Amino acid sequence: MEHEPTRAELMERLQAMTDEDIDLSDIPEVTDFTGWERAGDKFKKVAERNLDFLNRKLNVG
Repeated sequence: MEHEPTRAELMERLQAMTDEDIDLSDIPEVTDFTGWERAGDKFKKVAERNLDFLNRKLNVG
């Protein structure tokens, strides 16, 4: 009977895997980027909102 691979064994296999070993053929290609925004812009908005919230809580700004 085959033993269940340990996490370490699975990680070792994953690290040995090359890009060519990964089958991406079943992932649909994204061609419509409508509504997408750059991640940096999104994180900047979140950071500004969080800072505003903290300033209001601390009565700083």
